[in-house]
Amino acid sequence: MASVMQSSALERDEGIGQALVDQMSLPELHRLGQTRLELQPQMTQEMQDRFNHIIKRFTSIHCSRFHQVLHRARGIIVGSCALEMLLGHGGTPHAHCQPRDLNLVVPYGNLVLMENFIMDTIGFRALPATLHPTLTMHVHDFRRYGFDGDIITVSESRFDINVLEVVLNGPSTADMTFMSCGGLTTFYPELTLKYMGVRSQNGQKIQPGQSFGSVGKGAIDIRRHTSFLNKPCHSSCPVLWRRVGDRCDYLTVEWDTRYEFNSFLHDNDTEWRLDVDCLNERCKFRLQTTFSNEDVPPLFMPKDRADIVHLDHAIREHYPPYSLIFQGLLYATACDRPYLVPVPVQHGVTTSCTMQVLEVNYWVHQRAFSASTASRIPLDDVYTFFFEDETNSPPPNSLVNNIAPIGAVGTRFDGNLLVMKEHDGSLVNITDNDIGLVTFLLKSSKTMAVVQMLCPLNATHSQNLEFQSQGVRLLRVLPLPLRLIIKYCSANLEHLEFLSTSRMFGSPNQGTMIFSQDEDITTAILERLSLPDLTKMGQTCRRLRDIATDVARRRFGHIIIPFTGHNYDTFLSVLRRTRTVITGSCARKMLTGEVDARARDLNLVAPATGFNDLHKFITGVLRLPCVSKRCHPGMREIVGRFRKYALPTRVITVSTAKVDMHIMHVILHAPSTADMILMTAGGLVSFYSNMTLQGITLTSRTGHHVRWGEKLGTIGDIVEGFEVARSTEFLGGSCGRHCVTFWHQVSDNAFRLALDWNIKDSARWCVEDVDVEWRVDSNCMNPSCPYRIEQMCVNYEGTNCDYDLAVKFTSDELACRRPRYFRLCDGLFYGGGCQQPYVVQVPVRDGIETLPSLDELEVNTWVQQRDPDRSTFSRRRLRHTFVSVPHSAMELDAQYTFYFEDPEYGRPQNELLRRLARTCGFRRKLTGNLLVVKQGRGETRGFISITLQDAPVINLLICSAWGGRRRGLEAIAPEN
Repeated sequence: MASVMQSSALERDEGIGQALVDQMSLPELHRLGQTRLELQPQMTQEMQDRFNHIIKRFTSIHCSRFHQVLHRARGIIVGSCALEMLLGHGGTPHAHCQPRDLNLVVPYGNLVLMENFIMDTIGFRALPATLHPTLTMHVHDFRRYGFDGDIITVSESRFDINVLEVVLNGPSTADMTFMSCGGLTTFYPELTLKYMGVRSQNGQKIQPGQSFGSVGKGAIDIRRHTSFLNKPCHSSCPVLWRRVGDRCDYLTVEWDTRYEFNSFLHDNDTEWRLDVDCLNERCKFRLQTTFSNEDVPPLFMPKDRADIVHLDHAIREHYPPYSLIFQGLLYATACDRPYLVPVPVQHGVTTSCTMQVLEVNYWVHQRAFSASTASRIPLDDVYTFFFEDETNSPPPNSLVNNIAPIGAVGTRFDGNLLVMKEHDGSLVNITDNDIGLVTFLLKSSKTMAVVQMLCPLNATHSQNLEFQSQGVRLLRVLPLPLRLIIKYCSANLEHLEFLSTSRMFGSPNQGTMIFSQDEDITTAILERLSLPDLTKMGQTCRRLRDIATDVARRRFGHIIIPFTGHNYDTFLSVLRRTRTVITGSCARKMLTGEVDARARDLNLVAPATGFNDLHKFITGVLRLPCVSKRCHPGMREIVGRFRKYALPTRVITVSTAKVDMHIMHVILHAPSTADMILMTAGGLVSFYSNMTLQGITLTSRTGHHVRWGEKLGTIGDIVEGFEVARSTEFLGGSCGRHCVTFWHQVSDNAFRLALDWNIKDSARWCVEDVDVEWRVDSNCMNPSCPYRIEQMCVNYEGTNCDYDLAVKFTSDELACRRPRYFRLCDGLFYGGGCQQPYVVQVPVRDGIETLPSLDELEVNTWVQQRDPDRSTFSRRRLRHTFVSVPHSAMELDAQYTFYFEDPEYGRPQNELLRRLARTCGFRRKLTGNLLVVKQGRGETRGFISITLQDAPVINLLICSAWGGRRRGLEAIAPEN
């Protein structure tokens, strides 16, 4: 009995201890673990258990998997779950008030990863979702999922936004708390740990009766301003800018170092403020005293000397006075010389003065007046050039344009330019003595070449800015490439080193990129190369291969993302699943590297079976309406189904091949040679790529059907800038192998270029071992070509050789044909109306001057397999090769290939074979002519002369293959 009582007492004591631990805040648990060494692992385990207990409500048994996915997606948890982790009891003073929603924030591009886990692994379903208007400038996409009353939300930040900027744009100080699987950070901890908070600028926009975040929930006392402090705000004033890098305005607790929680904060360049006005009557920055100050930035950027004098006075008369003011060098847009101007240090700065604490917004417009967050990266070099944000549409800077070698760069400089100086890591005043060196730097063509890549000099900026993050000129399309740091050696002014402060897109930790001459200028050069040249450069060494692969991948994304937006990854999966390829202007831009201008449309070609999936994706996911089902008349004989989807800024077309056709029929039936191109997510195939890269395109037979004023591909297009040739006369002589009347096999690489940058998504499957052959046109108009139309029109091209006299006539015509065939092979011909089989001459196609293959015989003279005007054709299905007797173990000494006529031409029954049927009991009706050729086996696989002595063997093959009296019907399978 005593042991039972002792056991129950221990359990009661443990329960009381656990209840006390549950009531402790996270910082208290951390401090408790610091008091005694043996308590540290216990308190760490308590923090891990608290985190898992919060998450398990939503993830059930998949808690460990959630840890992996969240860490891989670089996601964070915000909202009530983070507050419960910080405060306990659901983030309220009341116990057992657990949150019912799990709020996640992930970087741009990682939404799909989280969505797959939420829907496929833990079984939540998608719900209607509306993003709160206060976050539209920072969140790219917002999703909401539900299951059994529990809610999970996922916010994907915009491509140029750090996830911390989403957190710091929360509606109150209490909502500026986030955690991952290994740690938690809360901003304004002195308020949140007291269950109090202050509304931010976004929180002020929430109307009475509405709720968002902690505002309107009642769990935490959220005030509209800081007057409740009953004292001056000091460093907590809402109008003061704070920097994550200062590490003094927030509290961080880490319980699992495996997840590298501090990487979210380390070297983070984000700065924020709570509001633009302070309403605390005891604060020196209150609205009543600062109302008369000049706005930052000013309503109009200073452009001339009068504006500079006015702004100089406003800065020096600012209230409260700036504690420290440095001198900078301003190149204003309408000035004829640079001016020394005052550049103050931001209010509230108590640490050492560096570039990131300067209030440069007086002179160069880098952030909006109402901005709550921004990114400014600290670097400690000598001269720092501050540019204006080009989204503000600044005017041209005539002063800089007169100094800089614009002719070498090819563009002009827009907006004000402010230059500041550091020495040994500390800010110093710039003086008149520095003007000469700064002017020298501006005159350096090397400097301006880097400036051109760092900021879009008079470059047209797309309205869909977030879609340009994977562009071919990465540094040129970032939204805030606002600083260029220049190191110089005083002993040798010719030695310059450039550093960029722009953020690398897609970097797992959103770190910074150092723009060095060794790597990044190499990247900048590679970005301007065509895809073939880029691939060749990547084959020189391993380092260049990695850079070239990255350039190609970003170029592809830069082209495609304007059409797909945040559904880019889903689009790629649809391409793979449906075996769809991209053609048209997008593929040409990928080939040429000319991606400065956005592609006008996205053209997709898919097999007949892939149409439904594409249609559902475009209308359901991309939400583009179908505006047309009419295919161009020149493509109707090839295209099975056609749809055009369009919004004012996006056009997508889908063409499917007919049921019995390969997608290469659609590609090679294009209106010009420049349109004979396709690409997948990892590779590109281009036919006649040399002409395309030289800006020349040759009109095909399809293109001749495009009427004046119409447009199809590059025909009738004035945007692409191609020189459209109606014939090969531009070659200046004979066509040679490029004659438009020559037939070519897709599998032959003589006229195609295949390049891969991602072998997993290679495009080679489209062209390897494919039964498609093509020619550009049926007539050649080049007067220097021996196959010109004037010569070929006198030759006989009939195919109706189904009686005895026609066989003799055709044989005579083949002998008289000009120009002569390079080679003639023997074949045994079974004409439909002939009395006997004949040995006939089978020509080898024009342009073939080597040992021919079965694909290179011009059998259309004897068996009609295609229309004379066709541009593409598949004929392996109309032949079969025998190496043994069917239904027998008898091997043949040679191999015999049978060529049949296409049944779609409706030829009558073959009378010669019908008479043969009387003797062997055919059960299948054979129509049209039949041609048989003979080849050797083994090493001697060339064509062998066939004679009438081979007729009994061929008759045996016919009878065995098509069945006798006692055999069932058997069809001959097409040859692959």
